[in-house]
Amino acid sequence: IIVKPDLNGIHAFAFLWEKAARLVGMTEATISHSGDDDDFHKMPTALVIAFPDASKDMILNFVEMVSWMTENLPARGDHGVYLHASLIASTEVDIPAVRLERIQQYAEVSAEQNDMERQEKVVNTRTRKWVKRILVEQGICPFTRSDRMSGQGLTDLGIEPGSIAYHASFQDHPIGLFADTWRAISQMTKAGPNGREGVSSILLAAPAFDDDFDFWAGPVFALLEAGVVAAQAEAQVGVVCFHPKYATPDGTTWPGFGHMHSVPRLEKWFKEYTESNDSPSISELTTQQIAAGGAWQRRTPHATINVLRANQVRIIM
Repeated sequence: IIVKPDLNGIHAFAFLWEKAARLVGMTEATISHSGDDDDFHKMPTALVIAFPDASKDMILNFVEMVSWMTENLPARGDHGVYLHASLIASTEVDIPAVRLERIQQYAEVSAEQNDMERQEKVVNTRTRKWVKRILVEQGICPFTRSDRMSGQGLTDLGIEPGSIAYHASFQDHPIGLFADTWRAISQMTKAGPNGREGVSSILLAAPAFDDDFDFWAGPVFALLEAGVVAAQAEAQVGVVCFHPKYATPDGTTWPGFGHMHSVPRLEKWFKEYTESNDSPSISELTTQQIAAGGAWQRRTPHATINVLRANQVRIIM
């Protein structure tokens, strides 16, 4: 039984995903068999975690997310059911608590695959070069003027520049991915938005999801957005979807927050721009070309989660 007082919101949510991933053997600490307290073979098969200062709704939303994975992820190849989560209801003590039970161990990771430091450096270098080439040199993001800092040009709106935090997750299951993602978000909020240690935004690459845009843009991002709401973090952060096979939404359905504007909306804005600027030479772009332009802006080297501070999201979106 673990009791975590004074932990709520983002940090409590990050703690939940971290413990869930460790329980089933998805984090680096547990699969490296380092011999410390987090060694997988020393982990119990079940944990009870209580948050005296957290919201019961947050715990309930976490349980619902894990339950969704239990019901839906077995259809994804080797991704089986690894974890059961349940809300502990007590009529005597009104303390939000969750019980996590490992159903089966995650697949072992070889020593070569577990060379995280080397792989992360390669992946982060690719992402950094993409930022410089697309966001900076092509001017796609006017608030990013280098591959190390973002939030420039927003001082008048009360936003100071901060560093870009590059991360890489080599998990191929949402439990492990969310543990890495929420850990990075927790670190970001603790660091603050500016100053020498401040973090303005996060770019977290997840190469294991490079070949499955539909799953990435659909269930993964829906769960991620639901997590932001569950952690009551809407006033602090927002998430934006990038992928090497990104496709601009066609407007027939709402893809959720964090996605490129739909093709019809981009066409409307493009038409208004060309008419107001009297630019007949570029007014002949087809719907397919406009859709391709929108997608191109979101095509990163790897499946990527961009975490921005909420005040930046309100300006950009």
